[in-house]
Amino acid sequence: MILSIENVSKKYAGRHIALDNINLTIEPGMFGLLGPNGAGKSTLMKILATLIRPDEGRIKFGEVDVLKSSMELRKLLGYVPQEFGFYPSLSVKGMLEFLAATRGLPRHLASRRIGELMEAFNLQAVKNVRIHALSRGIRQRIGIAQALLGNPKLLIVDEPTAGLDPEERLRFHNLLAALGQDICIILSTHIVSDISAVCTQMALICQSRIQVCTTPGAALRSLEGSVFEYTVAREHVSDVEQKYRVLTRTMESATSVRLKVFSANGRWEAGFRPTLPSLEDYYFAFVTGVA
Repeated sequence: MILSIENVSKKYAGRHIALDNINLTIEPGMFGLLGPNGAGKSTLMKILATLIRPDEGRIKFGEVDVLKSSMELRKLLGYVPQEFGFYPSLSVKGMLEFLAATRGLPRHLASRRIGELMEAFNLQAVKNVRIHALSRGIRQRIGIAQALLGNPKLLIVDEPTAGLDPEERLRFHNLLAALGQDICIILSTHIVSDISAVCTQMALICQSRIQVCTTPGAALRSLEGSVFEYTVAREHVSDVEQKYRVLTRTMESATSVRLKVFSANGRWEAGFRPTLPSLEDYYFAFVTGVA
């Protein structure tokens, strides 16, 4: 099923514009919504999850009018918010059993599904531990697992890898990649590597508006021939910044810095080395207003 978002806008307190005329068409697969904190990502995710209503616009998922038939949408929805509310005195297994019951899953199906998810998210070893005793990373894994209890057709994940260590993040990427073949998954994040690892479609949101809707491959091709590396003494970084847009800085030693530089006309000075752009370069080029 296709998710269609048309002319969606939202203001808070009558003045602050959180979303400004958002238009997106999202097909089954992995869709990444990338943008800095405060860009409007979480507001859009909450609207799609039927937690808040937009001031204007229309949203459809397949034949379901999301704003008129929110209960129908919730039958098809899995949602992972930035902060998931837990009952801290419950065990991991008990929490998942409780949530499965509230969603009407038959006990025998719930038991099998919970076992699958605990295995997928490496929760077997802590299944009997009370949630208040667990780390943020493990609680995040539980939050992701609960969203998958009902085998959703639309999965919304808002900043899902915050608090996950590299091994857990890789496990999560692999699971999403497998799920994304059959359902519509929206991954909202400010972490560029989350998008580059699993998404086939992406949009960049900044200042409450969609700036571009593209694919990771097309995004990289748009910067070919425009990104260069340049190693410079620390005291001369500001000189380079006055002439070029510096995308990223990496310390090479105590006295030297490797700069990633954007040059729209493809010109460079002696010492500049053409380099293949990364999705992170593309992101910073947009955020800093040069792409």
